[in-house]
Amino acid sequence: MSGSSSEARHTIATLVASVTDAELVAALHRLYYKGQAEQAQGYLEVLAKLRAMKSEPTTMDCVLAREDEAVHVYGVEMGDPTHWAIEYVPWSRWLGMAVHLERGLELTDADILANILYEMTWAGFDEDEIAEQRDGIMEAVESIDEAES
Repeated sequence: MSGSSSEARHTIATLVASVTDAELVAALHRLYYKGQAEQAQGYLEVLAKLRAMKSEPTTMDCVLAREDEAVHVYGVEMGDPTHWAIEYVPWSRWLGMAVHLERGLELTDADILANILYEMTWAGFDEDEIAEQRDGIMEAVESIDEAES
């Protein structure tokens, strides 16, 4: 873990278990969807699925960092300075990730979870559809790699 991130206080699974639906909805409205109450339903459905899911071990940690006016969510692995896009990672692996905040970034647990779920569902609210998108991206990359060899 880089020196610019805090020690992990939570895993995503502990946040999913501890943040209430009402706290999450309030955080989502404040951070992303001012005045758009209908947006919360998809997140609540994902939250219910996550609460029923077992976490899977992973070497990836989740980091939240300030980027201009927004909070950026990305993955890191111990000893690797690469910031990984993690929106296509299976949800069970997200649950196993330790959560680190950039030094100086202060967020409530509900705000942390809202930012994580926003990133997690960037490609949609259905994990099977997200997996299909990921598979399509991987096939395109393989096709490009084959064409270049």
